[in-house]
Amino acid sequence: MFVNVRKRGTFLSACLLLLSAIVPAVPGMPVEQASAATTPSWTSAGRMYAGHFYHTNTVLPDGSVLVTGGRDASYNVTAFSEIYDPDTDIWVMTKPLSKPRIWHSAHLLNNGKVMIAGGSSDGGAEYKDTEIFDPATGEYTPGPVMNFVQPHQAIKLRDGRILAVLDDIYGLGCEIYDPATNKWTVIPSMSTKRSGAGLIELPDGRVLLAGGYGWKGGSGFLGYGALQTAEIYDPKLNKWSWASNLPAALDHINVNGSFLLKNGKVVFIGSNLKTPLIYDPAANTWKTGAAAKINRFSYDVAMLPDETIIKSGGFIPSTETSTEIYQNTVEKYNPATNTWTSLPNLPTVLESHSSVVLKDGRLMIIGGLYLDANRVQIYPRYPQVYGLPVIPVSKTFTASGSLNRTANLKANGAITPNGTHAGNEIIVFQLMDGTTPIKTVTFEEDITARKTLTASFDVPGSNMNYQVKVFVTDRRFSASTMEIGTLLAPIAVLK
Repeated sequence: MFVNVRKRGTFLSACLLLLSAIVPAVPGMPVEQASAATTPSWTSAGRMYAGHFYHTNTVLPDGSVLVTGGRDASYNVTAFSEIYDPDTDIWVMTKPLSKPRIWHSAHLLNNGKVMIAGGSSDGGAEYKDTEIFDPATGEYTPGPVMNFVQPHQAIKLRDGRILAVLDDIYGLGCEIYDPATNKWTVIPSMSTKRSGAGLIELPDGRVLLAGGYGWKGGSGFLGYGALQTAEIYDPKLNKWSWASNLPAALDHINVNGSFLLKNGKVVFIGSNLKTPLIYDPAANTWKTGAAAKINRFSYDVAMLPDETIIKSGGFIPSTETSTEIYQNTVEKYNPATNTWTSLPNLPTVLESHSSVVLKDGRLMIIGGLYLDANRVQIYPRYPQVYGLPVIPVSKTFTASGSLNRTANLKANGAITPNGTHAGNEIIVFQLMDGTTPIKTVTFEEDITARKTLTASFDVPGSNMNYQVKVFVTDRRFSASTMEIGTLLAPIAVLK
């Protein structure tokens, strides 16, 4: 099915659809039912419609997360696209990309839309086209064509433009997308062909490209390796110049391993060194940070709002051990103290995953894969979220109740107002068989004082697998727009 993503309330509509073909959302710890835990931990989020790896994640203006493309559980490059709503812990599908894409980039534009650029197909064909996702319609439309064949790395600049560089040991190219003209324009290229380099905008608007993998000099393939050089692009002068060399060659950094601190310094984390490298643009100098406990490949790395950097999963490469050792371990680097500490382990080993920081500051790890005991690849569909438990959002109403199981199942609900709400309220009782939605009973009321309602279901109450969810919203579910409106109460689950 396709869900038309018109507003926040749309996400909830996914759990009210009665089609048996729909994959149900299974909350790990719903935001309305946070526990009393006071220390950060890992919890499972709602179930995705598809497994993904080598996909993109983009946080939208309302805090929801758009996931696009990559490879699926059949190892096929996919056009699949879905959105996560952290307020309801529910995933919904959007219309797919115009074509399957992997190794593409995704950037939130200042108008709230998302630019999906380039990438390649399952057969390796490389794309120069782009497409634009509009959260208001849930659809993709064609965007302006890029100038260079892929692959590329790209970053959004603070002025809203997007700078893209070829991520290729055999080619050079650099271009900028300007939303004002809706065009990609070629700019001067950097001096060195490289892939997997760190790429980040500095506080003064210049752009640093550092390290990566490329030609170092020598004979044949042995002439390639991790690079120690760095270059800076100055948009005011429209030219590249050399920065000081890194203290050590660093590879597999990429955009997601490049972090700008509030003090103006930059932290790069790569896969061939245990140590982060820290650049001071004011002095054009580098220093080496403290060593992590584990040197990993295919890990994820992300910076939290407090500027600590989380490095998770991946594997210890076979060059260091007789066989690759897959990891569920997690480490945190604090640039302020130059120290690494261990965090709680992920529930399972994981590699090729990626992450986003949610609007409440928690870290969500999405997709990836791991090998089971028989070395069969498994593609998890429950993202893992790290952080303190969510404090329940204040709502206009509170829903509560109980189930009567003496004969056919009856749900007795009570809706209590916590404030005032203009107009009628829609109360939906949703019968669940485990995690599968079966049917709904809907009431429309103008609730000004505590109201009790009873929904009867023609199923045996003795079946303990049945439970009922109670939703309070501001409008009746619309089959034409796939919307149900705004939640007015925390979701109640009657068991």
